[in-house]
This record gives sequence, structure tokens and C-alpha cells, in this order.
Amino acid sequence: MIKLKPISIVFIISQILDFVTTAIAFSIQNVQFVESNHFVHLFGWIPVTIFKFLATIGIVLVFEKIKIIKICWIVPSISMAIPVWNVFIIILTLLYVGVL
Repeated sequence: MIKLKPISIVFIISQILDFVTTAIAFSIQNVQFVESNHFVHLFGWIPVTIFKFLATIGIVLVFEKIKIIKICWIVPSISMAIPVWNVFIIILTLLYVGVL
């Protein structure tokens, strides 16, 4: 088993949550969600997902090689804001359309 630094674990979790919350938003029936990532509109979901996966691996490899100082935690912190925002938008939209 690979032992990862906490910063890498938090970053991976934030990326998984981003993917899951986006998938949940698009799976909700009778609500039109729009993806704000322009690369999805240019290249499609599959290439962007593959790139995001490879970028996540690259960032985790960097985190595992460098000495982590407090300022490094800004990366997973900002990354975690995206799934939080997704959940916020999903809840507000469902409240607006009267589902919740």
C-alpha cells in the first residue's frame, strides 16, 4: 500500500468530490445544469477527465517529492472549494425549482 502525505490525500479527495458532485448535478432530472469549464465545451468530457486525472497524478507526485510548508496547503484548500460550490449550487437550484 502506498503511504501518501495528508496534503496529497486531501487533494485527491477534493478532485474525486468535484467529479462526483458534477456527475450528480448532471444526473438530476428536469434541471438544466451548465458546466462552467470551457475546456469541456471545446474538447468534451472524456479528454478533460483524462487530463484532470493526469494533472492530479502530477500534482500528487510533486507534493510527495517536496517538503511541505504551510503555504502549500493553499492548493488543496482552493481545490476543495469547487465541490463545496457545486453542492451549494445543487441545493440552491433544487430549492428554486421546488424539489427540496
